[in-house]
Amino acid sequence: MTLNNLNAKRILIVINNLDFLFSHRKEILEMLIKNNSNIFVASPRTKAVKELESLNIKHFELNISRSGINPFSELITLFKLFKITNKAKPHLIHTITMKGVIHGGLVAKLYKLPNLIAFSGLGHVFTNQKASFKKTFTKKIINYLLKLILSNTKKLLVFHNQDDLNELKDFHGINSNDTLLTYGSGIDLAAFSYSDLPTFKSNKTIGLFASRLLKTKGVEEIFHASETIYEKNRNIEIWIVGEIDDGNPDSINEDFLNQLAMKPNIKYFGFHEKIYSFLRDCHFVLLPSHREGMPKILLEASASGRAIITTNVPGCRDCVYEGRNGFLVESNNYKDLAKKIIRISKSENQLIEFGKFSMKLAQENYSVERVVDQHKQAYISLLN
Repeated sequence: MTLNNLNAKRILIVINNLDFLFSHRKEILEMLIKNNSNIFVASPRTKAVKELESLNIKHFELNISRSGINPFSELITLFKLFKITNKAKPHLIHTITMKGVIHGGLVAKLYKLPNLIAFSGLGHVFTNQKASFKKTFTKKIINYLLKLILSNTKKLLVFHNQDDLNELKDFHGINSNDTLLTYGSGIDLAAFSYSDLPTFKSNKTIGLFASRLLKTKGVEEIFHASETIYEKNRNIEIWIVGEIDDGNPDSINEDFLNQLAMKPNIKYFGFHEKIYSFLRDCHFVLLPSHREGMPKILLEASASGRAIITTNVPGCRDCVYEGRNGFLVESNNYKDLAKKIIRISKSENQLIEFGKFSMKLAQENYSVERVVDQHKQAYISLLN
């Protein structure tokens, strides 16, 4: 297929987080630009709009709430998206994040437009099996709306892990030909290349947690595990890089963050856009998340040659071969987390061997070029 297949095609991207679009889909935008596509983005306005405009991408402000299902506000958002669609006149709608999938998917269905549906993860309402009544009710509404959206005959669903694919496929009877499985957003293997383990300064073994500070990312488990670790091994240090996410109902609060930062074996660095220097200076990466699509930090850790400790849940377990490049822990189990952190810190040779296997996985599977090409073929297939 030639580059002209996407020439002059009008593509509308609907997403509730513009910063996520740049951190996880920028290479796809660049591919579309290279192929002379006309790109429109509907999302809440952030500072990243200037970067969009510098790429000659038209931005439409759409205030999609990141949580909550207030019927009135959601209908207003949907009505605004109809108006945006009338202006953009897209040939295809690409929906990303659950709120983007819902609003954009309904518009694509009603306008009979091809719909590329990207499930970066199934969202916090799918995370907790012992969910509250509110989450259970919300999940039922989402599944009902998904049923409408997935009745669109011109659709392709992108998943980042097999568990998410299977869950929606079984529930909604999705045809396998309408699905695409990718290793997350992929990573730039040139930017995240293998580096030797740092020297063990003062005999310290350093574990890195780099993510948003959400309860569903396992921040509370790290807090409690650090106490157990400190009692048994004072030469283990946990670095935390990230920030509170006020727009997310699962975010920790300032008081808890202050308690976390005061732990003697935890160092808190706040948010940093460039994570490679932290990966270079740590010995292993931990992510005790409750559920993921495909966590980018674990792909970056693998490419950097770092061992991994993460939970045995969808998305996370896809990045670990138990005992070969890291260890899996039980979700919501700080005791198991502490045990595995202590265990992985005992042997420098093991950390080196785990890191080499992680790097091998990254080189064979996680290339961003591979993911971009998969998306290019998906666009072409839907537009044809």
